[in-house]
Amino acid sequence: MVPARGERNPTHLRPYPVAADRVTHPFGFVQSRLLAKLPPELPPTPLGTPMAECLGCGAVGRPEELPGGLCRPCRSTEPVRECGPSPEVVRGKAARIRREMRAKLGREGGPRRTRRGRKRR
Repeated sequence: MVPARGERNPTHLRPYPVAADRVTHPFGFVQSRLLAKLPPELPPTPLGTPMAECLGCGAVGRPEELPGGLCRPCRSTEPVRECGPSPEVVRGKAARIRREMRAKLGREGGPRRTRRGRKRR
């Protein structure tokens, strides 16, 4: 037989089964019960490639690129030449290509387009 709503039956009021007969510190009892039910902690996942920072200039790079904590420009006493041609060489080549294109197409050759894409006569 099921008791009606609101009816108090002494069988429903039996104490929670615990290892000890008396609970002297309720907070500690609840805390230990909750911590015991937590799943085990997962090992931390690696976050990709570890990066280091140069102690001299603050440049970021891989640790093997920064021996002693300094990047190549900070380690060397002489200035390090940047890779690739200098800006003057690039400008000279661009000017030469422009001259050759103008000579090939001719200034007064075919129709030219304006900034808006329409043909100009």
